[in-house]
Amino acid sequence: MAAAILETLNQNPGDLGAKALFRELGLHTGDYDEYYRALSQLVENGQVQRQRRRLSLPQKSPLITGIIRLTQHGYGFIDLQEKKSVFIPAKEAQRVLDGDRVTVEVKNRGHEAGPEGRIVEVDFEARRPLLGILRRHGADWLVEVKNGPLNFLAKLDALMPSVQLNYGDWVLVAVEGTLRRYPLPRCKLQQVLGKPDEKGVTEKGLMASFGMVEGYPESAIKEQDQIKPQTVSKGVRADLTDEFVVTIDPADAKDHDDAVSLIQDSKGNFHLSVHIADVSRYVPVGSAIDQESSRRGFSVYLQHHHLPMLPPKLPGEMCSLKPGKDRLALSMLLQFDGEGRVVSRRITPSRVKIQRLISYEVAEQFLDSDADFANDPQLGSALRLMWKLADLLRRKRLKEGGIDFDLPEAAFHWEDTATPKYIFKVPRLKSHQLIEEFMLAANRGVAEIWGEKFGDDAANVFRVHPHMEAEKRQRLSTYLKDVGLDWPTEKLITAKQIAAMLDEAGRRLPLEVTSAIARKALTLARYDTVCRGHFGLGFTRYLHFTSPIRRYADLTVHRLIWSHLVERREVAKEAPDLVSLCAHLSEKERTIAELEREASKLAGLHYLIKRQDQTFPARLVEVYQDRFYVALEDLLIEGELTSDSKVQFQSKTKPEPGRRRSKEPSGRTLAIGDRLMVNIAGIDLLNRKLELRPVW
Repeated sequence: MAAAILETLNQNPGDLGAKALFRELGLHTGDYDEYYRALSQLVENGQVQRQRRRLSLPQKSPLITGIIRLTQHGYGFIDLQEKKSVFIPAKEAQRVLDGDRVTVEVKNRGHEAGPEGRIVEVDFEARRPLLGILRRHGADWLVEVKNGPLNFLAKLDALMPSVQLNYGDWVLVAVEGTLRRYPLPRCKLQQVLGKPDEKGVTEKGLMASFGMVEGYPESAIKEQDQIKPQTVSKGVRADLTDEFVVTIDPADAKDHDDAVSLIQDSKGNFHLSVHIADVSRYVPVGSAIDQESSRRGFSVYLQHHHLPMLPPKLPGEMCSLKPGKDRLALSMLLQFDGEGRVVSRRITPSRVKIQRLISYEVAEQFLDSDADFANDPQLGSALRLMWKLADLLRRKRLKEGGIDFDLPEAAFHWEDTATPKYIFKVPRLKSHQLIEEFMLAANRGVAEIWGEKFGDDAANVFRVHPHMEAEKRQRLSTYLKDVGLDWPTEKLITAKQIAAMLDEAGRRLPLEVTSAIARKALTLARYDTVCRGHFGLGFTRYLHFTSPIRRYADLTVHRLIWSHLVERREVAKEAPDLVSLCAHLSEKERTIAELEREASKLAGLHYLIKRQDQTFPARLVEVYQDRFYVALEDLLIEGELTSDSKVQFQSKTKPEPGRRRSKEPSGRTLAIGDRLMVNIAGIDLLNRKLELRPVW
C-alpha cells in the first residue's frame, strides 16, 4: 500500500488530496482503514507532506555551508551572497557557537528575514578559541566567556600543575558541548594571555577569538626563501624605468604595492601610469604561500598587531615598490583629456624604478608649501600636476553620481603602556584623495578593459556594491525625520540622491550625527564573479586590482590578467572555483572589518579607564528599543546611557511618547543630535561596552 501511495504521488505532484488519492489508487471502501494507516505512517515519517490539504512527496532540500552569526535573543543567521540570509531558530542555534562553520538544510518556510535552516553538521575543527576572564568559585576555576553577542560561564577542566592561574587573567579556551546554565559547559584552557592592563593583551585575545593568529606556517616561510619570479618572454614587459615614479604611503607603512607617474602632453592630455607590484609572479598557484594567503584573504592592521597576508620577505623586500631598485609591476596606463574623460587605457607587465618614496604628510607639504617645493622642484611639480588631475577626476566622479561618505576615523597615540595617550581624528588630506582617485581609476580601468574584451558575463573577481533595499531606506528615512530632515524613501534611491542627503546632513548636523547617517546609508560591498556595478562609486564595472600584497582578490585579478589579457588564454564564462573564492573573501572581509571595529572600541575603552573621574561632552546619536546611545565629542567613542538616566526621546519631526526610557515626569527630553554632559558609569573590556550617566 505504501509503495503504491508513493508512486501515485510521484506521478501527480501536489495535485491530490487524501480522498482524491484514494480514488486515484482505485481502492474500495473496505480498503480505507489500511489506506489511512499507511498514509498516516508516511506523513509521520516525513515521506509524504501535507500542504493546504494537498499531498506531495517532500522535495530534497538544498544544503549550504556558512558561518553562523548568533543574536542576543538566541537565534541566528547564515549570510549568503546578494544580501540574502538563512534564519536559524533558537532551538537549532543552541547547538552551536557564534562564528561556527555549519552545514544547513534549507527549508522553504522561514523567518521574515529569509528561509529557515536546520543544522545538519558543525565543523568543530574550524571552531575558533573563545576569549574569557578567569573567575573563582570555591575550589573551581570558572571562565566568563564572550562569544559574539552572548556571555556565559564555563567550568575549567583539570589543569597541569605547571599552569599558573590568576583571578582576572584573560584566557583563551575551547568550549565543549552546548551552551547551558546547568550543568555548566566545560572548557579546556588553551592559553593564558595575562592581565588586561598589560599592553596588547586584550587585543591579542580579541584577535585570537576572531580566528586570527600571529606568525606564518613554517612551510611557507621556507618556501619564500626559494622563490624567484616566474620568467616571461622577452619583450612582454615594458621598460618604464625612465619614468618619474612616486610611491606615497602612510609613514609607518609595512609594505608598498602601488606607485604612480604622470605627465601632460602638448594637447593638454594627462598620461597617468598606475604601477602595481607584480606579486603573482612570486606566488605560484597551489604553493604553500598561495594556500595560506588564500586562507587569510587580507592583511590585518590593528593597534598593536599586524597580520600580513603574505610572509614577510615578499611584501617587505622582494615585491615592495621601494626606491632605487628595479621592480616588476603590472601597469595600468590611462590617458585623460583636459576634462577628465578617458581617451585610452591599457594594461602591460612592466619594469619600474621608484624615484621617490614619501609619506602622505610629506606629499601634503609639497602641495601646500612653496618652501618644500623649492627643495625638490621635480617632486613638487609632479605632485601638483597629480593633484590637478586627481581633483578633476574626483569632481567629475561625484558629479556623475559617486558618493563621498567621508566617515571619520579615530587614531590613537600610544606610548609604552596599555593606555593610549590621546585620540585624534585622522585628517583627510589632499594627498589621500590624490592616491584614492588614481587607484579608483586603475581599478575601474581594468574592469572596463575586461568587460569590453570578454563581455560582462566573463567571470572575474568583481567588486560589487548594491543599492539600498526598501526596508533599509525606510529606516534611514525615519532616522532623518527624527533629526529634522525630510527625506522620504522615494528620494533615497539613486546615488545622487544619497549624496545630496549627506551634503545637507553635513551642513546642518554635528559630526557625530552625520557619521551615524553615513553608516546607515552604507550597504555591504562584496566580491562576485558577476559584474553588477558599484552603487557608491557610481561605476557600472569595478574590481580590485591595486593591492595584491594585502588583498587576495587583487592577487587573483592579477593572475587573470596574465592568463587572459597577456597570455591570451580562453576566458571561462562559468568558474565555480572563483564563485567559492568570492564567497570566502566576502565572508573573511566582514570578519576582519568587525575585528578592526572591536579593536578600535577596545583602544577607546583603554583610553577612558584612567579618565573615569572626568566629565565629557556627548551627542545623542541613536535610540533603539528604549536604549539611548551617545557619542563622546571629538573622541569617536560611543556608549549607552544607564537604565536609571530618566531620559525621554523626542523626535524633531513629531512626538513619539512610546519611545522613551522613563515615564517619570522628572525625565529629561532628548532628540537626536542634542548635546549633554556625561560621566563614566562602567567600562566592560571583555564585551567592549561603555555605560554613561548624564550630568544634568
